[in-house]
Amino acid sequence: MIDGFITVNWGLMAPFLLVMWRIWCKALGEKASECDKESDLVAIVRTVIFATYLMTNVAIIANAVRHWNDIEYSRVEEVR
Repeated sequence: MIDGFITVNWGLMAPFLLVMWRIWCKALGEKASECDKESDLVAIVRTVIFATYLMTNVAIIANAVRHWNDIEYSRVEEVR
C-alpha cells in the first residue's frame, strides 16, 4: 500500500481479466465477426445494452418494493 492506495499487480491480473473477458463475451452471444477488434466493440455495445436493461429492471423492482402495500384505507360514510 502506497499513500493509502492499494496497488494492483497488473502483470498477474491481466491473464485473469482476459479469461474473464472471453467468458463474458461468450455469454453475450456468438462472435460478431472474424476480426477480434470488431468483435470486442460489439461485445462492449452488448454489455452497455445489458447494463441499461439491468438498471431499468432494478429501478422498476425498487419502485414496486417501495410502494408495496402503500394504500391509504379510509372509511366510506353512508349518507342517510
